[in-house]
Amino acid sequence: MLIGITGLAGSGKSTVANILQDAHGFERARFADPFKAMLRALGLSDRELEGDGSGEPLEALCGKTSRHAKVTLGTAWGRRMIGADLWVRAWERRVDSLDETDLAAEDVRFPNEAAAIRARGGVIIRIENPRVKPRARWGIVGRLLLALGFRFPIHPSERVDRIEADLILWNGGTLEALEEEVEDILELARDIAANRKPSAVQIAADSLRPDRAARRHAELSESILEAYADRRGLA
Repeated sequence: MLIGITGLAGSGKSTVANILQDAHGFERARFADPFKAMLRALGLSDRELEGDGSGEPLEALCGKTSRHAKVTLGTAWGRRMIGADLWVRAWERRVDSLDETDLAAEDVRFPNEAAAIRARGGVIIRIENPRVKPRARWGIVGRLLLALGFRFPIHPSERVDRIEADLILWNGGTLEALEEEVEDILELARDIAANRKPSAVQIAADSLRPDRAARRHAELSESILEAYADRRGLA
């Protein structure tokens, strides 16, 4: 089974992936793994890359933070200067080479990443966290534009509103509550994935018409949710 996790920075994507890994046996397969490996080659530690040190200026990065390096390397260099599918293709090569196993990609930030997951029969889960708001670029000007309802001050890698999710996971309470939410939503995700197994022809068709694929997946998700509600007496 393949699960893609999307959501704003700080919403709990890595926490959910940890739960899937530790409690449900999932393996992590992140789109950002290749360029994080590039930064590790420059001498950055796990703490500096993904821990509480990601916002600290680093000598190895000429005074820049690893957060800045990840954003510019992943988006400005990788997606814009090389190609929008650079990291997706690297991810596809890795995932397609793995034996059949449960995989979680906790960093789905762009529509083409979501499309790659759906093309392999995967499910997209968006995490909603009431304590987290979109972050604007350009300082006070960006925050003002965001408050007025404009979305363009948000960095492209944070525009998760462009990704249509199959399921929404609410992360507004304790870790224990989140673990229960993950267990419940995993049952729904397995139902959706079991009915979504694509053929080679369907994968090719979806790659040519991602809009049509997204509509079909949304209709399938809705029917599964209705069936789930009926079984639980929630309808």
